[in-house]
Amino acid sequence: MNVDDVVAERIAAAQRKTEADKQARAELAAARSAGLAARHAAKLDHLAQDERAVLHCPACRRQRPARRIGSGAVLGRLVVLVECCETTCGLAWVVRPDGA
Repeated sequence: MNVDDVVAERIAAAQRKTEADKQARAELAAARSAGLAARHAAKLDHLAQDERAVLHCPACRRQRPARRIGSGAVLGRLVVLVECCETTCGLAWVVRPDGA
């Protein structure tokens, strides 16, 4: 075995490790994405069960009861459409279920 063979083996081992690391990162990203989607779906289900929540109404500028009137996706993110229950307001706005 000469030096060229040893160097070639080390290069091949480094390439295998790089490919394995890349595969592991891709699998982790896919699992993370699926878990996040499941968490958001569960949060939307939870909000659907709790029809009334106390939220900060942007129009009233205070905490008001709000009711969920729909849900959907905006730019690939799950959102909930809520409406202020104050009779003089009635503003409808979009909130993200994760509260961010």
